[in-house]
Amino acid sequence: MADNVRLGLIGVGNWMRRRMLPTFQTVPGAEFRVVANRSMASSERAAEEFDVPVALDNWKELVKRDDVDAVVIGTPPYLHLEATMTALDAGKHVLCVPHITMENVQDLKDMQAKSEQTGLKFQVYSSPAPRAQIYIRRLVDTGYLGEVRQVFAHGYSGELADPNIPIAGRADQRYYGLINAMAIGITWDAVRRWLPGPDRVLAWQKTFVTQRRDGENGPMVPIETADAATVVGEVSGGPVITYIQSRVTRFGQGHYDIFGTEGTLRFAGTDDLVGARVGDTGLAPMPVPDDIPESPDPEAEFIRWIRGEISQPTYTYDRILQRTEFHEGTYRSAKEGRWVDLPKH
Repeated sequence: MADNVRLGLIGVGNWMRRRMLPTFQTVPGAEFRVVANRSMASSERAAEEFDVPVALDNWKELVKRDDVDAVVIGTPPYLHLEATMTALDAGKHVLCVPHITMENVQDLKDMQAKSEQTGLKFQVYSSPAPRAQIYIRRLVDTGYLGEVRQVFAHGYSGELADPNIPIAGRADQRYYGLINAMAIGITWDAVRRWLPGPDRVLAWQKTFVTQRRDGENGPMVPIETADAATVVGEVSGGPVITYIQSRVTRFGQGHYDIFGTEGTLRFAGTDDLVGARVGDTGLAPMPVPDDIPESPDPEAEFIRWIRGEISQPTYTYDRILQRTEFHEGTYRSAKEGRWVDLPKH
C-alpha cells in the first residue's frame, strides 16, 4: 500500500458532503481517488466538488480498482450489506455510515465475520461526541448525580409533520427498512456514553402520516415506517431509560434529562449543559472544564487504523452491535406488544 490510503467513495449524499468528506480532506494520509454515485452526472458533480480524479456510475467497478485501498459507503442502508461484502471480498477496507443494516442483526454479524475472514478493517461511522457529553460521563462516574434513577432522551423534529411532503429519507422503507425509523439510534448512542445499555425494552410506535407521494408528482403510497416512538429500557440493577422520538413535532427541541438521588443534569445542545444538586436553588449552567478532550474524528481514526497507528477505533464493533440489537429489539417490541430481552454483553 502507498503511504496514503486511497479512498473510493460510494454514495456521496448530504451527510458525506456536509461532514465526512470535508473532514477527510483534513486528515493526513487520506487521498480521494474514485467516486461512484447513482448517475454519472451526480458522480461528476461530487468529483468536481471534492477534487476526485475519477467519476463512475457503477460502484462495483469502483471496488475492483487497483488504485483504491478502502471504500467509504454513504448510501442508504439498502446497499450496505452487498457493498460491504463485495468490497471486503475485493480486498478493500470499509467505512460505512450508521444505520448499518436494513432489517436484522445477522447482516451486521455477517459483515464483521467477512472482515475477520479477510483480515481487513470494517468500521461503522459514529458522530463525534460533543465535549459536554464527555463531561457528563465524568459527572456520572464521580457521583455528581448520586445513584442514577431515570433518564429521558428526547429527540424531536418537524421534518415529517407536513403530510404533503413526499416520501424521503428514513421514511422510505425501500431504502432504510422498517427498523431504522427516525434517529432513535442517535439518542441510544448519547445515553450509552454515560450508562450501560438496557437489558430489555418495551416500545410503542406510531405512524401518524400513513400515506405520502412518491416524488413531487408521483402517486400516493402507503407508509409503514414509524414517525413517532417511545421506548422504555430497563438496566438490571440500574436506571430506567426512556427514549422519546418524534419527527412530527413542530418546534420541538431535543434534550436529555438525567435524574439521580443527589442531582439532575439537562443537556440540550453542543455545550448547553445545566445541573443542580440537593441543596441548590435550581438548575444552573455548567461550563465544560478545559481538560475535557475533544472526541476523535472517526474519519481520522479509520485512516490511522488502516495504517496501524491505533489498535481499534473508539466506536467499536461491539458498540454498533449493541446499537443494532437495540434497534431490532425496539421494532420487535412495538410489533409484538411485549417486553423484549436484549443480548448480554
